[in-house]
Amino acid sequence: MNHKYWQQARLLILGCCSLGIFLTLGIKLLAKPSVYKFPENLTLDKWESISTDKIKYYGENLQGKRYQPESSANSLTIKVYYIPNNNKGNKSLIQQYRELESYPENIAIIKHNNLGYYGLFTEDNHTSLTSCIHPQGKTAFTSQQFANLANQNLKSNLLPWILGVSDLRDWSCFWVNISVSLENITEEEAYTILQKQLLTLVSDITQ
Repeated sequence: MNHKYWQQARLLILGCCSLGIFLTLGIKLLAKPSVYKFPENLTLDKWESISTDKIKYYGENLQGKRYQPESSANSLTIKVYYIPNNNKGNKSLIQQYRELESYPENIAIIKHNNLGYYGLFTEDNHTSLTSCIHPQGKTAFTSQQFANLANQNLKSNLLPWILGVSDLRDWSCFWVNISVSLENITEEEAYTILQKQLLTLVSDITQ
C-alpha cells in the first residue's frame, strides 16, 4: 500500500513538473520579442534609419529613425532612438549625445496632463523638445519620472517575471528629440509645433 502511494505521488510530481515546463515554453514562444521594430504605419512617412556611436547599449551603437520633411519651412527634424533599458533619464542621454561635459541648465521641464513630462530648450536659433516615451504611452524626462512609469502594472508582469520570460518592470524607452528653427516663428509657436509632433509620435509608437 505504502509503495503504491509513493508511486502515485511520484507520477503526480512528474506530471506537475512536465506541465510547468510546457507552460514556460509556451509563454516564451508567445512573449513579445526583445528586439523592437518601429511601426510601419507611422503618420509621418519617409523615415530614415540612423544610428549614433555617442550612446552605446551593450557595446553596440544606438539604433533609431530620423524624419526630416523636404518641404519643412522651419527645418523640422525628428529623431527617435529605441533604448531597451533606460535607467538614467534624459539628463545623462543629452549629455552623452551632445558630448557635453555638464548638463545644460537652460532646459525647462514641462508637465503635460495627457502625456507626462518633456524638456524644452533653445540653442543656436533652434528650439528642441526631448523626452522618453514609455511603451504604456506616457512620457518622462527625469530618471525618477521614468522609474514611476516602469513600476506600473507590476501585478500583470508578476507571472511572466516568475517564469523568467520578462522583467518585472518595463525599462524600455523611445528617446525622442524634435527640433525646429526659430526663423520666422516665435518660441511659443515652436513649442506648439513640437508638442503636436510629440503627441503624434506617442500615438503612433504605442498603438
